[in-house]
Amino acid sequence: MPTPRPARGLRAAVLAVATAVPLLLGATVPVAPATAPPAPMPATGSAPAARPVPEDALVPGQPPAPTRPYQRGTPDQGAYPPNGAPAERDARRDGARTPGAAYAAPRALVEYVPPGERARSGATRKPRKARCSRSTGPYQRKVERYLKLRPDGRQSPSDCRAIRAYQAAVGIHPANGFAGPVTWRVMTLRWARKHPDRLHGCPRSRARVVCVDLNRQLLWVARNGRVVFAPVPTRTGRPGYPTRTGRHHVTHRVRHERSRIYGSPMPFSQYFDGGQAIHGVYDDLYATSGSHGCVNLEYQDAARLWKLLRTGDRVHVWGRKPHP
Repeated sequence: MPTPRPARGLRAAVLAVATAVPLLLGATVPVAPATAPPAPMPATGSAPAARPVPEDALVPGQPPAPTRPYQRGTPDQGAYPPNGAPAERDARRDGARTPGAAYAAPRALVEYVPPGERARSGATRKPRKARCSRSTGPYQRKVERYLKLRPDGRQSPSDCRAIRAYQAAVGIHPANGFAGPVTWRVMTLRWARKHPDRLHGCPRSRARVVCVDLNRQLLWVARNGRVVFAPVPTRTGRPGYPTRTGRHHVTHRVRHERSRIYGSPMPFSQYFDGGQAIHGVYDDLYATSGSHGCVNLEYQDAARLWKLLRTGDRVHVWGRKPHP
């Protein structure tokens, strides 16, 4: 007859005694882990970030140069003149003069980077040489495609070297290989100026059309399908203050405008939809996430566009401002 199995309670007791005896004698009992051991953690900073660094967490990669009056953010979105008064007359009455080109010197191309990768100044106030960034930038995949790298959206040593070489070639500081907003926008602008025939989205017309591409943050003017005002960088509405899309017309123009809502200068304002206008600014177009709805241009670009356009010219706005 088969030997009867011991009761469950008796078996547990025997197992406990068998385990305890070796321990009392100083022996070790190997115990199989319930799950596989975790992989060793890499050293800090030795591996690329799995997710892109959000744009709102970035800081200027180099200490900013001393600012002059009006070289600051200019909250915009001016208002229609009260009671339908002519804009030019209303501006003269209020004495709303803008300071002019003396305060509109071109700004250096300073990339925005994670706080820990900022190139700090030494005693000589010259920025130290930037290290190669290990962080994945918010525009990583876009920059990789432009440079014909593997578009996996993750930073790698080879990506960093290629991005760093591009930044050094076009004068972006610090040249640390981080795929930030300035690098992407400079790439987009240079591509558009090199390939004006490949700019799409604006309707073909015999009349002048101001083309505002929110997707690429660019503005140009076309006529009969031909670009007559080369693409320039813009800064359009931030979240909560979108630049209104659609087909518009230049309703009125104010050379020396000042926002009646925010009190900030808006040189060369050309209104196209209510209080939204195309106008110049005195600060860095890349410094903030967007305007209060207006289409901001660098001062020199706004001055050139002012000479080209007239009241009644068409303005076409399309796309969506990227917010990584």
